Amino acid sequence: MKNSKCVICDKPFSSVSQTDRLCSTPACEAIYIVHLRQAKRCCRSCGKPLQSEAGNLFYDEVCRNHQCQLAAVRFTNPGAVFCKVCGIWIPSASDPSGFHDCGCRCCRRISMELQSRKKAIELAILRRDRDAKIERIVRERIGLPIKAKGETGELSETEALEPEIVSIPFMENGLLPMSLDRIAALRANLLEIVKKMEIFQTAAVGEAVVAQTGDVKLGGDEELDNGENRKVGEDCGTDSNDQDDAKLVTLFQTACGMCRGECCTKGGNEAYLNLDVLERFAEMKQFTTVEEVIDAYLAKIPLVTVEGSCIYHGETGCGLSREMRSVTCNSFLCFPVQHLRDQSQKGKTEFILATSNIRDSFESPPKVFEIKRV
Repeated sequence: MKNSKCVICDKPFSSVSQTDRLCSTPACEAIYIVHLRQAKRCCRSCGKPLQSEAGNLFYDEVCRNHQCQLAAVRFTNPGAVFCKVCGIWIPSASDPSGFHDCGCRCCRRISMELQSRKKAIELAILRRDRDAKIERIVRERIGLPIKAKGETGELSETEALEPEIVSIPFMENGLLPMSLDRIAALRANLLEIVKKMEIFQTAAVGEAVVAQTGDVKLGGDEELDNGENRKVGEDCGTDSNDQDDAKLVTLFQTACGMCRGECCTKGGNEAYLNLDVLERFAEMKQFTTVEEVIDAYLAKIPLVTVEGSCIYHGETGCGLSREMRSVTCNSFLCFPVQHLRDQSQKGKTEFILATSNIRDSFESPPKVFEIKRV
């Protein structure tokens, strides 16, 4: 049914619309969306929100409008198709089994929300099944009994005392020699940042920092440790108060070392560096020129880098010391590490960490690369 006025405020439209049933007032749209989200009924003919009105013979299907009540007989057709959001009759649709929306902007919005929620639920089920398969592989390898839950889903006393099995990602990418193009890109990014630094009085960045990329010394220097003797994951984790817990620090370092930096893949040639990070580092080191800042960061570029990862992601982990890293790098915790933290804070004392291909598509068969008890 074509609407000539808003189904909320009864304000007439300037032109008759086949799909829109609301005026341009935000309040009317908000009221209608709330009605739809609460899964309340709408007139199957015009889409007007329905209430259980006494004396309305067809209140379950249509509103009091005479034309809508006359149209109610068409809705008894077994092949009739209705909007999955508001319930309005869609005469142009012929497949009752599909997911249809009437085209109203509010229904489109709710429809997208519903489909997104459905997809999230489906992904959660796939993730749960995949994690269960990985846990089964781990239990078989280390000789733990296959976990079985009772009908209520509660763990038995024996199962509650078992180590917590946590599946963590694994960076499988190989190493590549550092390319001049990546160094040039990092240099350009650093130049754009230091130009904005206010801690230096000089406005000139200087010709030294735009020297040829080939003059960059890679691999660190004496003053700023490049971490060549550091183990992978040794200083990973977070700068929060969790660092005061030695057990938690050990968990973080072990997990990050086994993973080998899957979370670093988004670092690119910028490494999440920004003005605040560079200014903080310059003040801490008492640098007096922007050249010193840029040289310090260029000197940390490793000789080889992990393919498809951050420019500072080298063979032994991050080339930057913690004070040089971004807030993102120092504070980010992936979901498996968050789970480790939460379970540790709840009193769990023993964990079994297993690196696996949990970042691959759900169609990929589950793989377990390394297992470690901590």
